[in-house]
Amino acid sequence: MELSSDGIRATLAYMPLSLDGQASFLSDSAAVKAALRLEDCPLDTIRSRYAERFVPAFRDFSTDARISADLEADGVLSADKFPSLEACLRIPHSHTKYYPEDIEAELTVDIDAVMSSDKVLNADIHEFCLVIPGIDVDLDGEALDLLGADPTYMLSADASADIGQFMTIVPERFGITNASGDVRLNLSARTRRSELMSY
Repeated sequence: MELSSDGIRATLAYMPLSLDGQASFLSDSAAVKAALRLEDCPLDTIRSRYAERFVPAFRDFSTDARISADLEADGVLSADKFPSLEACLRIPHSHTKYYPEDIEAELTVDIDAVMSSDKVLNADIHEFCLVIPGIDVDLDGEALDLLGADPTYMLSADASADIGQFMTIVPERFGITNASGDVRLNLSARTRRSELMSY
């Protein structure tokens, strides 16, 4: 039996999805080549629709963030075989506001992950940028063989903090009346999980 789809589009839970590809089914396996895509989904729509029912705290936020994601499969699925998978997640530069404390944040995300047919999973953070009052974080990195016994992690980060500005969003209940100064971090690291566990 064979199934194919070409440009099937649907909206599920306010998320615009599309499906393309084909699959051939045998008695003990299936050959798959398909792509599922979430296309330019406004997160504020999901937030507003589900805040009351599931997470009331979401009512205190608003965002112009739009998320796109792809999942692609290519190969054979059976009891002892698995298709290769590729996934990506994108959030272009966006702004989010938390109204009770009048806090605004900026976020940019670009992440890929690939898993081979022999289940070697690698991930790549091309870009992760977060800005909140007083804090600016910019990082990228890779993780190799995440499902293996001893994954490798590589990370580059550049972060800065203006303590005085950051204190404007720290709740008064923490009892900190005054703080100032600047902090900067520049990090480049490569390590394995076994090395981290030794600390």
